[in-house]
Amino acid sequence: MRYITIIMLLLLSGCGGGNRQPEPVTNPYVDRVQTLHASGVAMLQRERWTAAEKTFGRALVAAQLADDSALIARSWYNLGVVRAARGNRQKAEEAFMQAMAIAERHGHKETYMRARFGLAMSRSRAGEEAWMPSALEGKWPADIHLAAARLAQYQGRTGVAGEEYRRAAGRSDRKTRAGLTYRAQAHMGLAMLAHAAGNDGAARKETEQVLQLCRQVGAPRLAAHALLLFAELNGDIAARRDSLERALSIYRALQDERGQRESLQALIALARDAGEDEQAARWQQQLGKLPAPGTGGP
Repeated sequence: MRYITIIMLLLLSGCGGGNRQPEPVTNPYVDRVQTLHASGVAMLQRERWTAAEKTFGRALVAAQLADDSALIARSWYNLGVVRAARGNRQKAEEAFMQAMAIAERHGHKETYMRARFGLAMSRSRAGEEAWMPSALEGKWPADIHLAAARLAQYQGRTGVAGEEYRRAAGRSDRKTRAGLTYRAQAHMGLAMLAHAAGNDGAARKETEQVLQLCRQVGAPRLAAHALLLFAELNGDIAARRDSLERALSIYRALQDERGQRESLQALIALARDAGEDEQAARWQQQLGKLPAPGTGGP
């Protein structure tokens, strides 16, 4: 009787809530990859490089367990990005090539393009021969146009760079943080191109858009870079000083020694030009407290 009672209880537990709709079946490894990718991207945005690399590595394992080629390729690409950011060129390029091979084999065109641009930028920075594409044909996501623009700008192909930056800005989603950040980066690129071409009026307008978008989404490092450029573009000494001091405050909060150094050097030059020798000496004293270039900092 006890055996029969246990069987009945098991049957009842199996049938309990039989009127409810069953939950859709999902692959737990796919869910894990998505969660890890989101965490890794957040770490990248906060420049926690080591943690981001470990997280993307775990995402790659989960993607392999899910046997999902799209997620495997994307995980390799993400590893390439974070390794490039950490200065590990060899491992970054290996990751980009892995992403390209898998994406090409399985027809994941967007991941293939992202990885190809990542590889080309890595090789260009190393002074090696690299891919030099013309403006992209067809409609690609904003981040791919942005990658194309950056590569072209780095390679000195300013016409292609400007076209791709404008496409990136136009195709960025204006309702998401990522989309607005892409727009800010695109306008920053356009500002740099305009300044290099001697069109400082256009550069100021682009930089103002960058700062507005950065305040909206919270992109402090990009905002600091924009403030440095804005100081170069502004003829008013008080406005230039304000921009530089704001940039310095952001770089200090980010513990970015290179950014602090550039801000302080600009502030010293500005103070000397204005005949403010005591202020220049104070800025010089602060500059002297920073480690020498190449001995520390991000």
